[in-house]
Amino acid sequence: MSADDKIVKILEELQSGQQALNGKADTLEQGQKALQADVHTLKDGQAHTNTVLKTLATKQDVEVAVDAAKSELKADILMLDSKVVKRIQSHERRITNIEEQEGIENPDKN
Repeated sequence: MSADDKIVKILEELQSGQQALNGKADTLEQGQKALQADVHTLKDGQAHTNTVLKTLATKQDVEVAVDAAKSELKADILMLDSKVVKRIQSHERRITNIEEQEGIENPDKN
């Protein structure tokens, strides 16, 4: 085999090796694009998760709301209680007046 033939053979081997490397580079580029797409999807998902977390109430927010509701309920109960007490007192006065005017004795009094 002559020197020229050896050089041609070496160049052909180099060309086939270069083609194989180009194929592998294409595969790597495709893999990189796929990874970039996955990273983009993950970033979008993380952004959505962060948005949702901002709208959720914290434990402290819930505790404050519960305490406020308890205070409102206590105030409402006290207001209703005072109305009931006033009405009962009014009824007792009226019944006592009727009993006195009609001469009826209250069986519950000792």
